[in-house]
Order: sequence, then C-alpha cells, then structure tokens
Amino acid sequence: MSFSPQQLLTQLPIVSSQQKLWLAYSGGLDSTCLVHAISQLKSLGKLVSPIHAIHINHGLSQHADAWQQHCVTFATEWGISIECVRVNAQRKSGESPEATARDARYQAFAERIGPGDLLLTAHHQDDQAETLFLQLLRGSGVKGLASMPISHHFASGMLCRPLLSFSRANLQAYAVQQQLSWVEDESNQCDDFDRNFLRNQIFPQLQQRWPSITATFSRSASHCAQSAQLCDELAEKDWRKLVLDDPMTLSVDGLLALHPARQNNVLRYWISRQALPLPTTRQLEQITQRLLIAKKDATPKVAWPGAELRRFSAKLYLMAPIAPHDPSQVFLWPVEQKTLYIESLNISLQRNDLVGRAKDEMLQVRFRQGGESIQLPGKPHHTSLKKLFQQHAIPPWQRDRLPLIYVEDELLEVVCLGWLSICYG
Repeated sequence: MSFSPQQLLTQLPIVSSQQKLWLAYSGGLDSTCLVHAISQLKSLGKLVSPIHAIHINHGLSQHADAWQQHCVTFATEWGISIECVRVNAQRKSGESPEATARDARYQAFAERIGPGDLLLTAHHQDDQAETLFLQLLRGSGVKGLASMPISHHFASGMLCRPLLSFSRANLQAYAVQQQLSWVEDESNQCDDFDRNFLRNQIFPQLQQRWPSITATFSRSASHCAQSAQLCDELAEKDWRKLVLDDPMTLSVDGLLALHPARQNNVLRYWISRQALPLPTTRQLEQITQRLLIAKKDATPKVAWPGAELRRFSAKLYLMAPIAPHDPSQVFLWPVEQKTLYIESLNISLQRNDLVGRAKDEMLQVRFRQGGESIQLPGKPHHTSLKKLFQQHAIPPWQRDRLPLIYVEDELLEVVCLGWLSICYG
C-alpha cells in the first residue's frame, strides 16, 4: 500500500473537533512523514481537531539540540504548533539505554495527554516485524507476539499507530516525492542494540530471500492479536467466577477446577488487570507448584520484581511487595494531634475514626508482639488477638502491621485497615 495523506486518513480513528491530536515528532523519516501528512489533511479541511506536535529531546546525542531546532522549523513551516520537552534519559542501573529513553519519552507524553486526547506515533510495518521477531527470541506467548496494537488506552486518552499498514519503503518514497528533509540518528547504526542488529544485519538478508517478509510478519502479529483477544475474553469470564469480595484475592478451589492452561491464562489476566508486572513462565509454574497445591494451613508465596502472590485460607492474595516494617515501634499520640502518620506502613490514622476513650485520651500506638488480648463490647472476658485474627481470617503477614491503640497498658482498639473496619474494645 503506497503512503499518502488520503491513505493515512483511512487508518485514523474518527476524531471530534473537541479532541486534541498529539503527534510524536522525533525528526526522523517516519515521524516526518506522519507530521507532514497530517498537516496536509489539516490544510485540506479533513482534520478540524487541534493538532500539536511534541518533540522529546533526550540529550543523548551531540546533535540533539540541532534535531530539536529542525523539528521546530518544519512544524512551524507546515502550520503545526510544536512543544519541545527535554527529559532525563540517562540509563538507570540494570536497565537498557533504549528502555530508559523510551520510559522517559512516554512519561513526557503521558503528562500532556488530556482526557479524550489522541497521541499518534509513527511506528510502521517494519517496526512491527522487528517487534514480532524480538518477541519470538524472548519466547513470548500470543499476547507478546501480537506486538504493537494499532490503538490502545494511554494515560487519560488513546495512543494510535496509523502507519502500521505502511512499510519503511512506502514512507521513504513519500518523503522523496514531497522533497521532505529529516534527521538521521547516528545511534541507529549501532548494532549493539538488538533492534538495530535485526534492522541492519538480519532483515536485509531475510528480505532478499522473502521480499514480503515484513508484511507477512505484520499479518502474523495481527493473527496473534486476535488470539490474544480471545484469551482475554475467556480469562475475564473465568476471573468473574473466581474473584472474591476483594479484587486482589482469587479462589484457590476455583483455580484448581480449571485446566492448567486456563489457570495460567486467568492468572496473567488478573495480574495485568491490577496493573502489576507479569510473572515469567517459570514463576507461573512456581505458583501452581507452591501455592495452588500447598497444604491448607500453609502460607507460601511466590515473588517477582514488582509483585508477589501469597496463599492463605484457600485464597490467593495479589499485592505489590510488602515494605519492611518494624513491629517493635511505639508511637505516642497526644490528644491535640488529630492525625498520626506511620511511615513504614504509609498510613495516616485519624482520631475521628476512633471511638470511646480513644478519641480524647493520650494514646500509644503499638504493634503485635504476641499474647495480646482485647475485651470486646458485650463480652465479659478478654479475647486473644490470635483468636480474633483467626476468626476474621486476617492474613498472617498483616497481623503485625495492624496498629493497636492503647491507653496506658490497656488495648482499646485494633485498626484493621480494610480487612475489618475496626475491632472495638
């Protein structure tokens, strides 16, 4: 398919005059064609939305400022307003330079996308083929092999890739025909980066033997995207049957009733739904071996960077890693102090949420050490916290994190932070 403004228009979603269009404009060939074609559609009255280009200056090249000026010059010439943003793209420990730059770039985009806005990026068919190849090398499943969707939710708006149906050769032919000028990032020639190695060394050889390979790979990615959608639809049905009162918990018995492939499918869906990092295939195996078939009284966990799963009382609990907490801490809470912040738990206790004597006396806030008991309303005798926690199925890893409200040495309340509203003494 040859590239032209009219062909681009067929790939764009319907955009209202109230929506802003943001164009990611690096100054390279691909984004230059995108911005120029959009400017042509605007001048023809085909687009009436406010249009803004955004250029991210990563500061990684000695030419970065010259590229920025190039983008400002041509966007202005084409009647497109442009914003230039300088970001910190210095590599973080343990992260690839590409990932650091990408994260910084998309963070800058996200900060500017308003509700309903549309961000257009210039990813094209060759990019899609490279992404599919890289995902194959990583052993990805259908969701990874689906590569880049043409559109998806992003920040408070949408991200769209309207050039995925066009090859790099299509775009270059358009740029030559329109006598466009673009910049060349010298880092694109560095084969130390996996994507550059594929682009510069591998794909040229593959294309000599199979000239239509990028279109074929792109079609495979589309098939995988359809399969991934079906997997998600099945996972959602399973998840609705398995999810408990708390969306961060799932029924172990319900999971065990599913085929292992459906177990993995719904687990991935559930974790992704909670915006937490997905486990590897090996970690999913550990979840099955250590959590699903564990003894009923066991409390095992499987952790991976950014998330962890724990089991307690026939439930799986999904959470971000628990921060260190010292249960030997004691906090004084004077009467005149309405709020007490506990840094290790990142919580604020409010006196207005307390009852009885706890509202108007000097308090101490402690944490469970073992052997504590509390006298509940209407009960002649004290009840041990151990028994109380068991009755209310408080997970063991939370028990020494629940603030205990004391007046002198008398335990008045247990603040249960969502597992119980409050246990009153």
